[in-house]
Amino acid sequence: MSGRPGPRGSAAPDLLVDRDGPVLRAATVRPGGGTRRLVDLAVDRADAGPRSGAILRGRVVGHLPGGEAAFVDVGGTLPGLLPVADVRPRRVPAAGERLVLQIKAEAQGAKGPTLTMDVALPGRFLIHVPHAPGVVVSRRIGQGPARGRLVARLRGLLGDLGLPSSGWVARQGAADAADALLAAEAEHLALRWRDLATADGPAPAVLDPGPSAPLRLLTERGGRPVGAVRVADAAVLAEIRRWCAEAAPDLAAAIVAEPPDGRPFETADVETEIEGLLERRVLLPGGGGLVFDRTEALWVVDVNGGDRAGALAIDIDAAAEVARQVRLRNLGGVIVVDFVTPDRAVDGERVVQALAGAVADDPVATHVYGMSRLGLVEMTRARRGPPLIDVLKPRAP
Repeated sequence: MSGRPGPRGSAAPDLLVDRDGPVLRAATVRPGGGTRRLVDLAVDRADAGPRSGAILRGRVVGHLPGGEAAFVDVGGTLPGLLPVADVRPRRVPAAGERLVLQIKAEAQGAKGPTLTMDVALPGRFLIHVPHAPGVVVSRRIGQGPARGRLVARLRGLLGDLGLPSSGWVARQGAADAADALLAAEAEHLALRWRDLATADGPAPAVLDPGPSAPLRLLTERGGRPVGAVRVADAAVLAEIRRWCAEAAPDLAAAIVAEPPDGRPFETADVETEIEGLLERRVLLPGGGGLVFDRTEALWVVDVNGGDRAGALAIDIDAAAEVARQVRLRNLGGVIVVDFVTPDRAVDGERVVQALAGAVADDPVATHVYGMSRLGLVEMTRARRGPPLIDVLKPRAP
């Protein structure tokens, strides 16, 4: 199954999965030789708290002065914060009330997790948002009558399945997905929410830990092809097979069971590349490099031209690698990129456009802003879990 044709005749990447103690890793890897083969990387730690996307049952234990948010016991050392704007229906929840919640942002430092009742269950083609109205189409699908046709098509499928006709977001790949795949996924997501919403029991409790690292990567690929899904862990193998049977039957044939002691990452020769994601410095293919530093408020990326001439060429190369590194390192929040100061204002605009184009396919919401006279570009990327370095090299509390 490895190497099936992908877009424009390219070979489809493989998904590699292995476990090392508490660390579960999943990587999408481009086939063939050469460097920079990693396309995507996701890592979970079994010894960490509930991750972003986990669904919990919590108990309200207090409120901020003024009632703008509630403190909720979700089982951690620190209570979670639930803004009233994220309560459904919107109100101030009473002390002692039990609520079904989702983690928007994980606990960090002296702050507990940020919570919401606007639960979102992601699939490859659809996202089920039970408390939202109607059927919404992703902005990435474009404009025109195709959007209306997709909404009508989805409403017809949902009606045939007897599922709610509201609370759905059509992702980018939905327009090209077969009806059978959309129906299987919609039914899977709707039944999953029904089970979560009606489950009874004590609070606090984890109802669903959220998609594991390999399922996150498979979901984010949407309808794009996958070569082989090589899994070297029996429990994860069973989880992926179960998910395929329920929601993604077209991927079942791609699953390959590796030996329990297998090392698919070593076989694919990407270990060195992953280790490089933990380093401050990154070399650019054409010369020069990047330096990543973290402050309390933001990440700073310095572009160093080295002995290369031509600010624009350096910055264009750097823009592509900045986008790639930010995604693989899972950086979130405010990110400032210090490019080599361009010779002309129009060159600065070209660099900003190159960076915006490079982050366009990032499944995590990322926005790029203009360049200052000093060559500084601000960008933001939604936080989805801790950065890679904190997962693989946890800092002492």
